[in-house]
Amino acid sequence: MTELTLTSFLQDWQTWAERYLAQGLSTPARHSLQFVRHWQTQAELLGFSDLASLAAQLTDHTISSKQQAQVFQQLIMKMHLLKRQAAGLQLASMVKDMSTEP
Repeated sequence: MTELTLTSFLQDWQTWAERYLAQGLSTPARHSLQFVRHWQTQAELLGFSDLASLAAQLTDHTISSKQQAQVFQQLIMKMHLLKRQAAGLQLASMVKDMSTEP
């Protein structure tokens, strides 16, 4: 089992989101729903309760397809922001490392 990191979490999200968009929002495949549940658990472990909550809504069979699309859009926006923040942290870390080199 691989270690759960922010990078692996973001990569898993991107891979899944691309597949989900390719298959269509209105008919999520069973494996897609399983992934969302798995990803929800990862979000909780990393402390992203807002993302975990949205993931739970995405697998809720009682909401309409319109609501499901809105939830997915919210997830996309939040994940985009998280990816940008992670990239900023990575860049800051690289700059710090460069400034401490002799």
